[in-house]
Amino acid sequence: MKTTTKRIACTLLMLSSMAVTAGTSHAKNNPFLKFDVHSNQYSNAVMEFEHSGGKYKWKQKTISLKVTISGDAGRHRKWLPTLDLKPISMTPGTKMVGKIPSKKRKFKYSDTIRFKTSFLKSFAPSYAEYCNRTGGSKTHVKDGLFFKVRASAANSKGKVLKHIEQVPVRVVCKAKPSNPQRTPAKFKATKVKLYTIPAKPVCGKPIKLITEIWTTKPGKVDFFLTRNDGAKQKASVKTQKTANGYVKRWGKTYEFNKSVNRRYQIVLAKQAMTSGWAEIKLNCGAGADVIHPKAMSK
Repeated sequence: MKTTTKRIACTLLMLSSMAVTAGTSHAKNNPFLKFDVHSNQYSNAVMEFEHSGGKYKWKQKTISLKVTISGDAGRHRKWLPTLDLKPISMTPGTKMVGKIPSKKRKFKYSDTIRFKTSFLKSFAPSYAEYCNRTGGSKTHVKDGLFFKVRASAANSKGKVLKHIEQVPVRVVCKAKPSNPQRTPAKFKATKVKLYTIPAKPVCGKPIKLITEIWTTKPGKVDFFLTRNDGAKQKASVKTQKTANGYVKRWGKTYEFNKSVNRRYQIVLAKQAMTSGWAEIKLNCGAGADVIHPKAMSK
């Protein structure tokens, strides 16, 4: 009985040893790629966000981190020299390309990698949103956050090996300004009016064709005074501050001694904006059509 028990135990031990040997042999022949970022590098992996224009924006600085890269191309295989790093994010980003020891089956080395702003920008929107939720009158620092990077390289057989690594990052939401500055208004016209004085022109009497141009701040506005028959005149005004905003008036004076039916319109030169049509319609007796245009500014 003891002899039989010893034989069974010996057989199990042999089978166990064979399994371990087979497993070890398989592991040695299993190709892999590993991209390992050294932990506890929050002091280096920092993404800062400042509050501007009512929301948080990334300051766009690079991040340098220590990494260890290792790999086994597999039995009778060697590595191709290119290592691709790609951000894993909902927002597209630019991949980075590096080098690994080629013409070797196995390698392992450490280095410092500088992650470019074009690579990191794909992670910025989610962290900016975090700052929009948590930012306030004091600077807020958050550790324990990560972004994901996928490393990939190919062996001489063309098989692509990949590894996904979580990279530690410290997000800094700078304090909101106590007296936030308003975003300067972009210069543009906001309203254009065109009308006649008097509102009902009279034959043989001066008729003033007046335009008023309103803008967001002081500045020059180029425009055309156009007529319904295609004639036009180029002019400009410089708006000034008044009690009601930034505005400038410009005009011409006409005098007609015979019947006329014309329509005028102001068309801005650098902005898609026009005035309404202003009509000069007169029924006069016989006589010459006398026009006395005079530039007028008030």
